[in-house]
Amino acid sequence: MNNKGVVLLITLMVVALVMILGGIAAYISTRSTRLSGALKQYNAGLQVANAAYEETKYIVDYIKVNGISPSSSLLDCAVVNASFPAKVLNPTDSGIAAWSGDAQNPDTVTVSPDIVCNNFAGFNVYVKLVNTSPGNTAVGRIRNLNAGGVTTGTNGGSIVTLPRVPYMYNFVVEASRVGIPNDNVTVTLLFGY
Repeated sequence: MNNKGVVLLITLMVVALVMILGGIAAYISTRSTRLSGALKQYNAGLQVANAAYEETKYIVDYIKVNGISPSSSLLDCAVVNASFPAKVLNPTDSGIAAWSGDAQNPDTVTVSPDIVCNNFAGFNVYVKLVNTSPGNTAVGRIRNLNAGGVTTGTNGGSIVTLPRVPYMYNFVVEASRVGIPNDNVTVTLLFGY
């Protein structure tokens, strides 16, 4: 009886199985390397978007105090929408012209941004204020909470002092890598002033 053909067949099957397992291992290794690189790029974009948001908070503070946008020479980012101070100082439902058109559309952040940071750590960053809401200490809301706060319970409950928040701002921040506009991070943030 001749078993040479059976041994050859088993050897070829083992070699094919080893090659398939090697191919799967190479694919998994390559895929995890690509995912790791994408995660690094995403985290970099997220950090840049956060830095631009911090710059935006400074701009909002400046507008609240001075009523106008700060000089762009003082900042890494520039206010590019002349109506931005009006959007900061007036609620969305106030009916002013600054809130008309696509001013509230978060999908147009790169088309009609309020603030732009060009080549900010290798990213172009676009910031858009999509909503300004009165907070708990705005005109017509609860005021003068320093006079004792709010009492909880009915029998000598504790005093709760609420934070004073005159306005709530909802921003959309998009950071896209310079030269690669599809490589981007979009974040929606809420800021209480």
